[in-house]
Parts: sequence; C-alpha cells; structure tokens
Amino acid sequence: GAPDRVVSNSMVVPAGTTSNANIAPLKYFEAWNRRDMDDAIRQFASDATYDDTAFPEPFVGQDALRKHLLLCAECFPPSFSFEVEDFVESDGAVCIKWHVENNGEELPFTQGCSFYEISREGLISDGIDFLVPSVVQPGGARLLTDTVRTQITEEPVRLVPLAVWIAYIWIVFFSDGILPGANALQLEQRTWEEVLQLSLNFFLVSPILNLPLSPTIHPMLEGVFNLLLSWAAMFAGFLSDDRKDKPNLFPMLPAVVGMQFLTSAFLLPYLAIRSRETRSNVAMPDLSTVARACESPLL
Repeated sequence: GAPDRVVSNSMVVPAGTTSNANIAPLKYFEAWNRRDMDDAIRQFASDATYDDTAFPEPFVGQDALRKHLLLCAECFPPSFSFEVEDFVESDGAVCIKWHVENNGEELPFTQGCSFYEISREGLISDGIDFLVPSVVQPGGARLLTDTVRTQITEEPVRLVPLAVWIAYIWIVFFSDGILPGANALQLEQRTWEEVLQLSLNFFLVSPILNLPLSPTIHPMLEGVFNLLLSWAAMFAGFLSDDRKDKPNLFPMLPAVVGMQFLTSAFLLPYLAIRSRETRSNVAMPDLSTVARACESPLL
C-alpha cells in the first residue's frame, strides 16, 4: 500500500512531533553521530540482524553489532556524520536515504540507502545498507586503511611503531648484509632444523620431563630462545586491552600468540592500530575469561 508518510530534506524533528522522534532508525542515526553506541544499540532488538553490504557477512545479535559499530566509530573522525536526506515509514518498515558529511560538507561516493524492519516493540529487528555500487566488497580492508589513516592523523605518535615495524620486517626478512647471515627467506636447512629443535624444547618442558623427543641443543641458544618467549608471554597481562566496549581491529590474543613465533612482527602493528583507551579503571567483570585468567596472581 501507499506509505504512511514521507519526510524529505531534513532530519530535524519539529517540536511536538514525537512520532518521528521515536522512529528507531532515526534515533540510531542520531546516536551514531553522537558516537553514543550504547544508545545506538538500544534501538535494535536483541536478536537483530544487520547487513552492512560493504562487509562479506551480516552481523547477528547485539554483541556482534556493538563490536562492529565501535570499530567503525574508531575509524571515522568525530567530524564525520551520517545525514538523512529522506525517509519513508510504512507498516513495520522504514527506508532511509543518507550520505556522509565531513564538517558539514558532503563526501563523494558516500551515498547510501538503508532498509529496516521494525518489531512490535518499536525496535529494529532487521536492517540492510546499500552503498554506492562497487565491483568488490572492500569493507574489512577499507575499515583497516581508514582506521590507520584516521588514527595517525589524530595521533601522529602511532607512526613510530608503524615505521619500526616496516624497518623490522625489511631487515629480518628481506635485507642482506645488515644482520649476520642470510635473510629469513634464504635460511639454510640447518637453521630450520635448529628452529624445530628449539620449538620442541619450548620453555624447557621436554628436557625437564626427559621426553624422548627432546633434542640436545647448545644451552646458549636455548637460553636466548626461551628468554624471548618469556618476554612475549608477559604481554598476556595486556589482554585486558580487548573488551566489549573497546574492540581492536587486531585483537591482543592473536598478537600474543603470534609473538611466541615472531615477537615484534606482531607486537608493533598492534601498537600502531590499537583502539584508544577511554577509561582510567577497568573492572574484572569487564574482561574476557582468558584475560581474567591472565590477571590471576598465580601467573
């Protein structure tokens, strides 16, 4: 049937028109522009499905959607806002046409249209965004590049770990003559055998248990190898840096696991793109199970 009403060229709700002000998708847009993600999430049903077509998979449930919105908010500077051009409301559904502005100026190729299904409780139960068409879905890669660019612009100090990481990767994996021996891509068979043997003696567990698979290795090599592993393992105490209200594009847990193999190759990019900390105190219930375990006095 015909839509109940059409509102054009304004997101401002005139005084006294509470029906428009209570439309969940409009409240969602307004909350997003304030970066109030708690209020934004409250506009969705607990089992809502949200399909941002710039990304390969839809987000199901409030937890997945919250993480997505927080990452997007980290990506975009505060001057970015989603402006509603038109919206149409019908029985149980809302369609919104929007674009993105930066300091009040419309950005090119940021127009889109969103469709929402509304539950009986007045919350968004299903939503989908359609952007200006593109050949591929660049969501994850674009989010990463936009996040890095925004973070470096707002905090130039992030260039330090990023520059050190690039230098580290070049020196360790590709350069010849800077470090003794061949680069990591041209290692001899004997070197790979030593790496395997050191890995088998991980934290000296095999020698202590006198396992038959434990090889005999030069004690200096074992000492240096396990010292580096211990240094990397101590960063498990920083798993509290990942929380529901502070997700990271590169989570800390994979970074700590990767550091057991390539140390700074994982730590440096994490430092460059980690989300900003906005809280001075973090309570234990806010942490994941793994993070709480790593905060245990036993460790």
